[in-house]
Amino acid sequence: MPTAETGNATSLFGSLAFLGGRRRWALLAAMFLSTSLAGAPEGLPILSVEFRGNDILAGSYLAGRVRLAKGAPFSESDLDAAVKDLYAVGIAQVRREIVEEPGGVRVILHVTESVVLDAAQQTGCPEKVWLSVMEESGLASGRMVFRTDLAEVKRKLLKELMDRRYYKASVREEIQPTSRGVVVTFHVDLGPKGRVVSLRYEGNEGLSAGKIKKRAPVDTRARFLFFFGGVFDPDAWEADLAKIAQFYQEEGWLDARVEGKIDISDDGQKIRLTAKITEGNRYTLEALAIEQKGVVLPEETLREKMKSRVGEPYVPRQIDADLDKVRTLFWNEGHFRAKVLSQPTFDFEKKHASVTILVDSGQKIFLRNFDFRGNDLTRDKVLRREFYDVEPGGLLKWGNIHEGAKRLGYLNFFEPGSIRPRVQDTEDPNKKDVVIDVEEGKTGNFSFGGGVTSDDSVFASILYHQRNFDLLRLGEFPFTRGGGQDLTISLQPGTRLTQYQLSFHEPWLFDYPVGFGFDLYLRRRLFDLYTEERRGGSVTLSRRITRHFTVGTTVKPERIGISAIEPEAPPTIQNARGTTRINSVTPFFTWDRRDNPYVPTEGMRLEGAYEVTGGRLGGVDFQKVTSEWTGHMPVHEDRFERRHVFSARLSGGWVEEYSRTEEVPIFERFFAGGATTIRGFDFRTVSPRENGEEVGGNFRILSNVEYSFPLMAEEEILRGAVFVDRGVVSPRIHQHWENDFRSSWGVGLRIRIPGLTPLPVQLDFAWPLESKEGDRRQVFSFLLSGFF
Repeated sequence: MPTAETGNATSLFGSLAFLGGRRRWALLAAMFLSTSLAGAPEGLPILSVEFRGNDILAGSYLAGRVRLAKGAPFSESDLDAAVKDLYAVGIAQVRREIVEEPGGVRVILHVTESVVLDAAQQTGCPEKVWLSVMEESGLASGRMVFRTDLAEVKRKLLKELMDRRYYKASVREEIQPTSRGVVVTFHVDLGPKGRVVSLRYEGNEGLSAGKIKKRAPVDTRARFLFFFGGVFDPDAWEADLAKIAQFYQEEGWLDARVEGKIDISDDGQKIRLTAKITEGNRYTLEALAIEQKGVVLPEETLREKMKSRVGEPYVPRQIDADLDKVRTLFWNEGHFRAKVLSQPTFDFEKKHASVTILVDSGQKIFLRNFDFRGNDLTRDKVLRREFYDVEPGGLLKWGNIHEGAKRLGYLNFFEPGSIRPRVQDTEDPNKKDVVIDVEEGKTGNFSFGGGVTSDDSVFASILYHQRNFDLLRLGEFPFTRGGGQDLTISLQPGTRLTQYQLSFHEPWLFDYPVGFGFDLYLRRRLFDLYTEERRGGSVTLSRRITRHFTVGTTVKPERIGISAIEPEAPPTIQNARGTTRINSVTPFFTWDRRDNPYVPTEGMRLEGAYEVTGGRLGGVDFQKVTSEWTGHMPVHEDRFERRHVFSARLSGGWVEEYSRTEEVPIFERFFAGGATTIRGFDFRTVSPRENGEEVGGNFRILSNVEYSFPLMAEEEILRGAVFVDRGVVSPRIHQHWENDFRSSWGVGLRIRIPGLTPLPVQLDFAWPLESKEGDRRQVFSFLLSGFF
């Protein structure tokens, strides 16, 4: 029958001396209360020694620490010694149970562990994860640990690893007793890292997957070169689902719900995501009313600016955009305090929405002072002249300030995004101050390098270009900044094109809207059959008549030398041998209403010039007319305000000799082909021919159309394009040239490099549609310039 024995717990006081007093006495009391006072049979053989309640220390380890052996005669003194041995290894409480059976006794020791942590360590775990978990768990050397403590550490390790996309990670602990307690080692097997391999949409009947991806692009699936899936981020996935739901609601599906489904492969490496969409019904705009208070603008004017229409889907995002446009109308009339709000009501049964736009114009606000902050280098007048519609003392028209800030940005003098207009209160509630904050940017470039173009081959370059030059600070060269002038010094030797140039331009001569500039140059180009060298210069005066219209005149003396002519060159080239003097006067005009001079998305530009040479000026006698029209029309705008743009260009030129000159020299004739005229054809190879060689023509017409679109959700860094080019070059304008057209189509990329240049790098692939026998083709072309 069962009996129990009592051990002498008081002898363990010394071995527990490292514990605090209150905890030590609690453990000793528990030891005495947990023992019984009955005796036990002596001399019977021990059938087994068993341990119960040992969660941390292994039974085999405890068995090796006590002086009880299977088959040995049972002894009370041996049992007392065994209990003492258990206390020595960190057992806080022992209850002894002796079970008498035929042939002997079974010794059962019920233990309560109180293990002191000597050290905690790990293998295979990222150091940051381990340190974070240790700090959070509070597991430290010298404190007692229990099984629940170790289980909590394992749980936190697994959670941290899951958050880092180790979905097949496992953690196993190993406990090794020491003389001071135990060393716990957590063995971590990370397994593979899960990567997203597919993303699908289900239930999207009203919106295509392509439109969802474009208007609500997810961040979960990071892409590299558009091919490789990214590491799965659960937080990003939840944000993506919310983004998709918000997009649906912005498009009028107010009851839309989006849930995510995650499928992980058995090996944990492949993750397939599904966005399960419950669209519900799309609401219709049943009524759109406008209520105005204060100054009233014609309702037709307001509705013309709004895109929301009764009977069409109710789109909250579009309503918000309409509010901004109405608010801008009032701000541009001086009502800077105008409040424009929407008040929607819904019929949930009929799925209808009615919207009332509430407008309170408030009082007109006047501009008291207009200043700039942050232009430590650039002169104040350089900035102020871009705000020619802003007058202190007049109405505060925010639209004029906004347009001036845009023009200031086009100067490319300041850091992108640093031009920030802000309004300040004054002591007069009807007057405000406006401050334009700017941050000086890099406007100069002093470089040594080289490059290659598809038309001009390889070149080296030594370049000094200062967009914000100040002639009055010439003594500080090359750090002469702040006057708004443009200076370029270029030394560019190349294999086919060599040019040296000094150019200067002052857009506001003596603080008047008069432009003055000069250009000195030497250009040498190697053609297949001859070499052309131009030496000369030009002086230009221009006057801005209106905001968009400029007229001017250029006077240019030149010396053109034709040399190194191949024997097989046709007579037109042979006749140009030697040096020819050209003195010309060229009146011109420019009418420009584009929204951006570098990457336009709407508006148009028209320019024309009439060049006359010779006569009383001396030199070759000819007259030349050139003109060009470009137009841009936005055809779509996404939620990031990125535009899809249709662009077109039509240009023409005519040149004719007169008086003593019998024919226009080859170096003043027109050619086509290459990156800036008709892509898909080699440079200057679209031309009338003489003895099979291109000799240029006296008449040219070119047309180009292009559809461009954004390719990235961030800034306008990368755009795609599809285009068609067509043109003809004829010996004479009156000759039949209708059958001599060439045309091509192609695709391209427009890459803008922030901080380098506002102009995009143009990469194009083109293939001819109309061609003639003997034409030379060029599939790929590139240049750093704005084509339109």
